[in-house]
Amino acid sequence: MPVKPNPVYGRTHYLRAPLGLQKKKCRKLIDLCVRQHTFIPRHPQMLQPELDRAVNTPVAKDNSLEKASKAAGRPIRKTRQKNAKKGQKITIDKQYSLGYTDTRWCDFRPAGYRSSLLKTYTFTLNREANIMKMKLGLCILVLVLSLTAISAAERDPNFHIYLCFGQSNMEGYPGIADQDKTGVDERFRVLAAVDNPAMGRTKGNWYTATPPLCRGNSGISPADYFGRTLVAKLPENIKVGVVNVSVAGCKIELFEKDTFQSYASTAAPWMKTIITTYGGNPYQYLVDMARTAQKDGVIKGILLHQGESNTGDRQWPAKVKGVYDNLLKDLGLKAEDVPLLAGELVPADQGGACASMNPIIAALPETIPTAHAVSSTGCQAQPDRLHFNPAGYRELGKRYGEKMLTLLGYGDQGQPDAAQKAIIPDASWACGMPGGIPVPEKGVAVLEAKMNLRDSYDVGKTQYGRRMAFVVAGGTVSGEKIQGQVSPGALDLQLTLSNGVVEIEQVMVFRTNDGSYIFMRNAGTGTSQSDVRVVMDFEAPNASPFNWLNSGSYVARRTLDLEAKTLTLTVYEVSEAAAGIDVADAVKMAKPKDTPAQPWDYRRTDASERQGPQLIVENVALGASTSVGASKRGNRNIIPITGGTLSGKIAGKVLFGGADYQNFSTAPTIDARYLWQTDDGEVIVVRNTGSFGGLVPTFEAKIDGKYAWLNDGKYLSSNPGMGAGGVSLTFYESSQTN
Repeated sequence: MPVKPNPVYGRTHYLRAPLGLQKKKCRKLIDLCVRQHTFIPRHPQMLQPELDRAVNTPVAKDNSLEKASKAAGRPIRKTRQKNAKKGQKITIDKQYSLGYTDTRWCDFRPAGYRSSLLKTYTFTLNREANIMKMKLGLCILVLVLSLTAISAAERDPNFHIYLCFGQSNMEGYPGIADQDKTGVDERFRVLAAVDNPAMGRTKGNWYTATPPLCRGNSGISPADYFGRTLVAKLPENIKVGVVNVSVAGCKIELFEKDTFQSYASTAAPWMKTIITTYGGNPYQYLVDMARTAQKDGVIKGILLHQGESNTGDRQWPAKVKGVYDNLLKDLGLKAEDVPLLAGELVPADQGGACASMNPIIAALPETIPTAHAVSSTGCQAQPDRLHFNPAGYRELGKRYGEKMLTLLGYGDQGQPDAAQKAIIPDASWACGMPGGIPVPEKGVAVLEAKMNLRDSYDVGKTQYGRRMAFVVAGGTVSGEKIQGQVSPGALDLQLTLSNGVVEIEQVMVFRTNDGSYIFMRNAGTGTSQSDVRVVMDFEAPNASPFNWLNSGSYVARRTLDLEAKTLTLTVYEVSEAAAGIDVADAVKMAKPKDTPAQPWDYRRTDASERQGPQLIVENVALGASTSVGASKRGNRNIIPITGGTLSGKIAGKVLFGGADYQNFSTAPTIDARYLWQTDDGEVIVVRNTGSFGGLVPTFEAKIDGKYAWLNDGKYLSSNPGMGAGGVSLTFYESSQTN
């Protein structure tokens, strides 16, 4: 049925919308809205994520907007009221609002969007050509959305894209040898970041990655042989593309999103020329080029080679983290899906002028868990001792590529490698399977525990590595022979070493649907975040249907999704797979030199120790205790920790999470695992363990923080004193007696 004549036709209308929205498309948009009394939930030209859910419509005096929205299957949360008054602001949902000054004015913007960024568009709508049926309007809407979906579908998931940035070594030292100009596989592509008439390249288009890959006057760089290494070893259906935006001589500060201007303004004239080539803002230029690349493929990693101009800067890792985090946010990427590879500078064995920066670069994974350092040892250099020579670039680029292949799970012949091999854990963190941890999926699936994370804490770089602590809010357990829940308060303690190796410790409890409790203290390890295997150690009641978990060998695939705030353990019985491990073909874990091993067991007191000066008093709030009952290691009783306070030399609070995992065996012991947070925000991992009358607390705090002294001392604890809803404990320095 045709829409009835509308008095708004033939009059001027006004739409205030963000700058950059094309007037012609705006007119069509508001035209359709007025004619149909409907709304467009998404318009292809509104690319900003914050506008994706915006609603745009003129005021009508009836309920047609509400009716149309329901008919379109996209009902708004709060429709406008009848007889909207001039100047009235009507909230559509939590993020967006439409301000009406009269029936011909629409102020269209997200809540909090500055008026200075809005532009007023004027339209005169003619009735003669605009009487249509509602079905046609909805068909147009469906067509627009379909075209958008088709555009997204055109992205090739087998086109792997890598962003490259840094200073002159990532640009490439001028001069390209003949051997580097030929033999480039057409599967290796470069997105021209700038026009290069000499090579017939136009900004924003893909070309076979013949060097130079940065600008016309640059040379080969690590990006060249990174890509060549990948396409040589990846399956033939996978293409590799690089986007290179680099600036010779720059500090990392040039890529800081919000503060680059202060650095750029002081740059040398020759550097300002390069910066101008990138629109005056290299960071934003890289983001813009990355968005262009995302139309065709999927970003799989970020390559950085920078640091010469920041030599000796201990804050460099934190600055890199800021750039990396901004790139992920601005491009809608997840850290676990897009690792950062950072190459070392010309090394000391080549007389590197900035080789003292390499230990700082090597330690980057301690600040960014998904970062990986690429060694430059042995890579040849130019006489200036700042730049690599062509042979050095080839070798360093190959190392970047080999690291990425490992992270992708591919080996020398383009077949899954590390992810399909057994892992031999470091002897200091044997995980209960010193002979090797098999690929979990080679076993038989037993159960899956899907957990929601309540809290995530970045403890910082501790004496053992980069520590993260995850507290579970709860979850579900499902399997053919077991159903139940994961009890709130489970802890997942993640340690990332400077070489990228990950070590995991977990304490958690399952409650089965028949009311049984199963305790676990698990240990795991992996070459990186993408391949972490956890050896499960179940303590199930002997007199329960789940006592089969007390025997056998179980390994879980650990999947952590920080954006979704989930942690999943997919558990397999691997006795047969473990028996067939070929140690010679396994991947061996190793701790970096001078990195102390984190302890699995607790410190024992000796007879000469006595309580010294008092340090801290903690009052710990507890939940209701639960009992596993008699199991393979005795009679386990669990008392959840729900909070508390600290006073004394440290003021703060006891965080929710963890428990006192008591064991009433022949020699009853307490094993409390939990977290503190100081009043100034630091998080400290606490373990208070031992027999009654001999409790020994140990701590893990960041080494560059105010409470690092906790890592080195010896301490004793009082027995817990019972109180209303909890216990009180006092910690002391340990003193020796003669």
